[in-house]
Amino acid sequence: MGLLAIIFVILSCLMVLALSDKTRDINVVDYGAVGDGYTENSQAFLKAWDVTCSLVFAESANIIVPEGMTFVVNPVLFEGPCKPKEINFKIFGTIMSPKPAAWKGIDSTQWLAFRRVSSLTVDGYGTINGQGSSWWSLSCKNNHREACITSAPAAIKFISCSNTYLRNLQFVDSAQTHIVIKQSEWFHVTNLRIKAPETSPNTDGIHIEDSKHVYIDHSAIGSGDDCISIGDQTSDIRITNILCGPGHGISVGSLGKGGSNVQVKNIHVSHVNFYQTTNGVRIKTWKGATGYARDITFEYLNFTNVQNPIIIDQYYCNKLYPGDCKAVVSHEFFNFLLHCQLNYITKLMQQINVTFTFGCILKAKSNSGVQLSDVTYKNAIGTSITEVAIRLNCSKSVPCTGILLDSIQLKPALHSHRNEDDQLISSCTNAHGRTKGVIKPNIPCLLRK
Repeated sequence: MGLLAIIFVILSCLMVLALSDKTRDINVVDYGAVGDGYTENSQAFLKAWDVTCSLVFAESANIIVPEGMTFVVNPVLFEGPCKPKEINFKIFGTIMSPKPAAWKGIDSTQWLAFRRVSSLTVDGYGTINGQGSSWWSLSCKNNHREACITSAPAAIKFISCSNTYLRNLQFVDSAQTHIVIKQSEWFHVTNLRIKAPETSPNTDGIHIEDSKHVYIDHSAIGSGDDCISIGDQTSDIRITNILCGPGHGISVGSLGKGGSNVQVKNIHVSHVNFYQTTNGVRIKTWKGATGYARDITFEYLNFTNVQNPIIIDQYYCNKLYPGDCKAVVSHEFFNFLLHCQLNYITKLMQQINVTFTFGCILKAKSNSGVQLSDVTYKNAIGTSITEVAIRLNCSKSVPCTGILLDSIQLKPALHSHRNEDDQLISSCTNAHGRTKGVIKPNIPCLLRK
């Protein structure tokens, strides 16, 4: 065989290999996973991930969790960055959490986690089952003994991920929050079904924190906590076409726990149906925090038998965890102490007595410093279980400004021991803004400049 013929054969083989590597399928079963519902499979999943992540010539790669099988997986971290331009984690079967003992000595806040991965898609028609009931009985919300726990693993957590898609999956009974999106951007969530009992503690559907450009749509969420919660350091969040209930509604917050500095802006929530939730749309900030939350819009909302359909609470404190409330006061003390003492020294020189210092401390305990501004509620209808359907409890030290209520029509829920002729009311403190269109219940307490 001549030299040219040999070169031709080699080049042909290389071209075939290159073409075959454009998309690779990696099945976890081929790496030792056993989907019998009993065998632990974390090492097999990690082997499949490592192979996938290191494919140099692949345009895209698929990790396959096959249908008709249930895989018990201990806590795992799928770490990037990866070589393929795209990775698709396809879940067609069920991934099931182990018992709490599997977290002994390790981070108890996460189960399945992806970190520093870009161009990732997690989808399929399978199920992620957190088997949360064994955790819920240990929660301090249900168990007030000293051995109770305040943290439990999220079903899936994305940390420092970009250009990510999460879609077409079912999440069931997470130990705590079902989905956490943290320090990430350009994140798309669509067509999810999230389900946990109404009594399950802290089982938020989706929590977003320290992230931007996050879009959530066409999903049904029912849990024992917020359907969706938006935490500190977030911006450009779009939430639309959501069915929420049971649960605690959709919350911006809680913001500023521990006296942190809050930066939240450009939040848009629309086309949400709330069914028998304990809140509708809520903004909640901790006392003693600083910073801002602004440019927030809630529109096209439908409430069915909801408590607190529209609520702002700038004096939030989780009374089910008394230690949290004590920590807020303690932090505020240290936050304000230096300022107060400097003022006290000045006043002391002017023969003012020591009670000034204690006045500063009491003021620190009572007020929130998060500035809420440009908050819009528009085109909301439905029924309220509570008499106070609109509650705007804003900070005394930094009042809410730029609140707009536009076309709000709420009436009493019939089974709330009230009838349609009974009047709902609004309540507000330190809230500045205006109204437009029909507002029911009327809100005369809104301060108009």
